[in-house]
Amino acid sequence: MSKFELFDNREFTPVPIPPPFVQTTIEQCFPLIPRPIHNNVRFSQFCDDLHRRRNKSVRKSPCIMYVGPHVIKLGLSRYVNDLIDSGYVDCVATNGAGLIHDFELAMFNYTSEDVPERLRTGDYGRNTSHAYLNDVVRSVCSVPAAGLGERVGAALNEDVDCDMPNALTPEISIAWHCHTKGIPFTSHIGIGTDVTAMHANYDAAVWASRSYVDFMIFTQQVYRFITYGGIFMCFGGAVTAPEVFLKAMGLVQAKIRHQPVPQNSIAVFDIQPISGDPAAPHDHSDPRHYNRVAKQFFQRTSHANRHEYFQMNHLESIPGLWTAMKERDEMDD
Repeated sequence: MSKFELFDNREFTPVPIPPPFVQTTIEQCFPLIPRPIHNNVRFSQFCDDLHRRRNKSVRKSPCIMYVGPHVIKLGLSRYVNDLIDSGYVDCVATNGAGLIHDFELAMFNYTSEDVPERLRTGDYGRNTSHAYLNDVVRSVCSVPAAGLGERVGAALNEDVDCDMPNALTPEISIAWHCHTKGIPFTSHIGIGTDVTAMHANYDAAVWASRSYVDFMIFTQQVYRFITYGGIFMCFGGAVTAPEVFLKAMGLVQAKIRHQPVPQNSIAVFDIQPISGDPAAPHDHSDPRHYNRVAKQFFQRTSHANRHEYFQMNHLESIPGLWTAMKERDEMDD
């Protein structure tokens, strides 16, 4: 027992979120409409590489896709799901917020809230959907050595013994598509950074232990990415993604040491501008030294990877990538 006083959250009771404060609904999720990206040679070359890798007859090299929560909040899940179903993606990773938004959207057909207004009234994070997910995670993650993402995907697919009603729209879920496709969906949580931790029914031991399993699943995918030559795509997640990737890379490098590795590619898509060469190191007095995306994805892994940074809004990059893959598929036919 801590000698310090703990905050008592037992009076933080969940309540349904009123519709005016919901920010994303199932109706706002985009249909699969082509949105080509024109006059971008680097992007076109990257798409050629991704298409060639998918079409290899014997393929051990994975394509890992990290999706930040805003990808889901912006209504882009169908594009990600079709890339999964089409065989372009072999592993999807996200943070805790990404898992929460993905689950809520599939289960209840809405996600995200008006944070400033809900915070002002003392209702931020009190959503019944958050407490409900805590119950689901505690129920479905009782299986030893099971990953958090894979079990939530299985629950949405009704493949586990769980006392929960059917999801309203399970096919909108990225976790559901990964489960049905048989590929990993990993969630890298932060205790205290995710709204589920605000609730009294949050089981920190379950969430943390299962997310740790996800980290080891993710690291095995990074091992394949390094040793067989693969592609890592990152859309958002400017804090969690580079840090989780760096730690996974550290474990992999400790295992393979100095053995030669084939060519692999890292492509980061984000709205933030990065001035100059992202792989160029900077002094500690330079603010660019503290850009996690440039530091972990480019500067600290520059010896082993080919890098691309695409400054794009998710509303441009993900539909554009999907469109490019469909165009190449049609040329194959």
